[in-house]
Amino acid sequence: FISSRVFASLVLWVSLSHLILAYIFITLTALFLIHWIKQQRTIFFVLMLLSATVATFIREESYTLPVALPLIWLISTPDRARWHQVLAASLSLLVIFAFHYWLWHFFIPNALSPQFTFSAATKLLRAMASSWLPGGFTMIGGADKLIGFLWVGFLIALLVIFLVTSRPPARRRVLGVCCLGALLSLPAIGVARPFGIALPTLAFMTAIPIALAEIYHRATFRGWQRYAVLGFAMLGLALGIVGGVHRSIYVAESLRQNCAVRAERDGEFLFDILDHPATIPKSRREAGLLRLAGLGIKSAEDVKNLRRDLRENRSRFEQTGKDRQGLFLPKYEYLSF
Repeated sequence: FISSRVFASLVLWVSLSHLILAYIFITLTALFLIHWIKQQRTIFFVLMLLSATVATFIREESYTLPVALPLIWLISTPDRARWHQVLAASLSLLVIFAFHYWLWHFFIPNALSPQFTFSAATKLLRAMASSWLPGGFTMIGGADKLIGFLWVGFLIALLVIFLVTSRPPARRRVLGVCCLGALLSLPAIGVARPFGIALPTLAFMTAIPIALAEIYHRATFRGWQRYAVLGFAMLGLALGIVGGVHRSIYVAESLRQNCAVRAERDGEFLFDILDHPATIPKSRREAGLLRLAGLGIKSAEDVKNLRRDLRENRSRFEQTGKDRQGLFLPKYEYLSF
């Protein structure tokens, strides 16, 4: 997960610190739920509600918690006798989220709502597919496609071996984790953001070591067969790490100050080209305008010309090598899956 594209997307863009904070409180909500059920202490229930409230008012990704928490409980413990407590927790969170949703639509006209359309389903499937791929769903070039296809082949082979050798409890656990990943991908129905799939990626990546551990402990391979399985696991994991790091390099590249796509987007905000101008502190606006001026972008008209060139004449920004001085076109855009 740490080597994946989405992790780089989160940590390299400072503006997404609030999303990381939301993920932290979502995780704390799940941890406090487990502690409350196991230890029966009211303080953990209160902390769970507080964490969920903070997470919700930071980002809407926490809307999946009323369903995700029971699933996490089923995965993490064999105790099924306290389902009424899990139900009470889910209903409590549902009330909080319903209140937040009402406030959101009351104070913000035409607030974003999930669209249950074919296009939304396509976005959801793309987000889920990208969550399974450390290097991302978009692949450009023979090397990237080769790494991606080899990783998919590794996952298919792992699934086959796991189904043959695993016990029913392990299968249910892996299935539960995969369902959790699919559930955490649901925010893509509203707006599919390439940097917003960290939690489903973490869930899907967790299913892989669970499957590998089960195969290692349950398989009846002897001699060279066991070494072959170990080699297969190590090569597969190494392939995922290499693919993720390889794509992460391009993520960092797309955030360089002289990246043409970034300059065009920054110009839209700094020169108030958008329909709803952004509120930017004066010092930051001046620093941004000075940076764009150094790239030859000194007015809103220059930004529009850059946008037109990116649409009609992208080849002029293609530069090879690492020492790129002027505006350049990255191999992958930051907002690509």
